[in-house]
Amino acid sequence: MAVKFLSEEYFEAVAEVLNANEPFRKAAKGKAAMFVRTTTGTPTGDVVFWMRVDDDGTISFGPGEVADPDCRMEESYETALAVSKGELEGNDAFMKGKTRVSGSMIKTMQLVPAFRAMTGPINTLDIEY
Repeated sequence: MAVKFLSEEYFEAVAEVLNANEPFRKAAKGKAAMFVRTTTGTPTGDVVFWMRVDDDGTISFGPGEVADPDCRMEESYETALAVSKGELEGNDAFMKGKTRVSGSMIKTMQLVPAFRAMTGPINTLDIEY
């Protein structure tokens, strides 16, 4: 069954597939961080969600803001789509200014290998765009 991109069901499915993926967990292990991510201009308006990486390499997501995240990320819906579909690498989106990042760049950079490891497992999901 397809999950709608950026819905709560999407985030649950992403967490499940990433937490079952050993390369992702290995890349994320020991690099705990809390992020708030905003995707602007979606068909339903802006989508704000948090993403937590725990020391054991697991990840979880939830809707809305959290107090004092380590990092904030913002990108357009078009950029989020391109990254999700594997048409644009997340780090390239950042380097081209398509994803704006504020807060702890150290924590963000430590997680780049984990972010890169997300694409393969996420692409196994049936996503409705």
